[in-house]
Amino acid sequence: MAVYLGIDINKKYTQISYWDTSGEPLTLSQTGKEGVYAIPVCICKKKGDGEWLCGFDAKGHSDNPEYSGVWELFDSALSDRHVIIDEEDISCRLLYALYIQKLIMIASSRFGFKNADKIIFTSYDLKQQLISMMDVVSDYLPVPKEKILLKSYKETFYYYALKQKPEFKHNGIMLYHYEDDRLCLFRLERNERSVPKVVSVKEEVHERFAVGLLGKRKKDEETDLLFDEIVNNDLNGRQVSVIYLVGDGFDGGWMDKSARSIVKGRHAFVGKNLYSRGACYGCGIAEASAQWPYIYLGDSKTKVNILLEVLNKGRNEVLTLISAGENWYETSSRHDVILSEGNEFDIILMAPDGSEKRRQSIALSGLKNPDDRTMRLEIYARPESENEVYLKITDKGFGDIHPSSGQVFEYRITV
Repeated sequence: MAVYLGIDINKKYTQISYWDTSGEPLTLSQTGKEGVYAIPVCICKKKGDGEWLCGFDAKGHSDNPEYSGVWELFDSALSDRHVIIDEEDISCRLLYALYIQKLIMIASSRFGFKNADKIIFTSYDLKQQLISMMDVVSDYLPVPKEKILLKSYKETFYYYALKQKPEFKHNGIMLYHYEDDRLCLFRLERNERSVPKVVSVKEEVHERFAVGLLGKRKKDEETDLLFDEIVNNDLNGRQVSVIYLVGDGFDGGWMDKSARSIVKGRHAFVGKNLYSRGACYGCGIAEASAQWPYIYLGDSKTKVNILLEVLNKGRNEVLTLISAGENWYETSSRHDVILSEGNEFDIILMAPDGSEKRRQSIALSGLKNPDDRTMRLEIYARPESENEVYLKITDKGFGDIHPSSGQVFEYRITV
């Protein structure tokens, strides 16, 4: 039975969920208390002692002069800081990897599994700094690097929402994320007529709520009225099946009128571990993508399929260089092909639902092709952003028949 882990990471806390594909994902409570899923992001050790403590175990020693640690570990790792502990210079990224290792070991003991088959980390904003940090961290985890993925909150919300029962996804789906005086709306949109069904998640930040009444900590009643106004404006007659409320901003029991508006004619759920659980579902979907009827096109996703028409054993086929719906920073491909004639070929750019298609000619100026099917080329494709793909084409030669000229051609295609 496969074991998948979804890990929500940010500067305030870490949440780790476990799913063995039976039932629903379970979320780790380091303390053992039901519902206490947010694990502090800190690590420490007693001076002169080799054992590192993490999370709640470390937090309890934050004021103890006998312990040295990093108490803002996420931000320190993000900025690639180094610290001196026991006269040793240590990378905070390595300490963060150790912190994650220890949480995985706790989850392994608690849920009774030996090894995870896949891990998805999820965070709010996938900036390059975070991507670089997690690339380092992944090298030190007990899972092959190719089985570790990084996804946005919007994408793991998509996984969670569309794995639910039909009555929870028949119409529109919305999520309010509220933390640190910041309220934003995620609205899931989908094209049910396309094949596969194309899904996106639109984000809107409610600045007026974030820096207005709530930011000034006015009465709960005023906060409730403002949120009620925002909810009704966001609904604006739309058919919505479910609204999810995520984040510690919804703690405190301040919702009254707004709660009535939210549940009127629809389902509503309040929780804090939706993203880590959605990440677990994402692991399973990634392993069985052929059975999943949706494709997600988010901010960090490649927007088109990049294809090459080839002849394989006498049959016309399409070779995929880059697939739509992949995180641009995680995908690449390398293929060898025989250039049948001339020194030019076409790349096809096609929307995931096949609705748009265009060709782009790739000219290999100066390449001498003997036109006897002995021109072997290596085509390396790698996105450099969600809107640009880098191509590197290398003359590989054909043994003694056609030695390699060593020529290399580089192109950047705007998609």
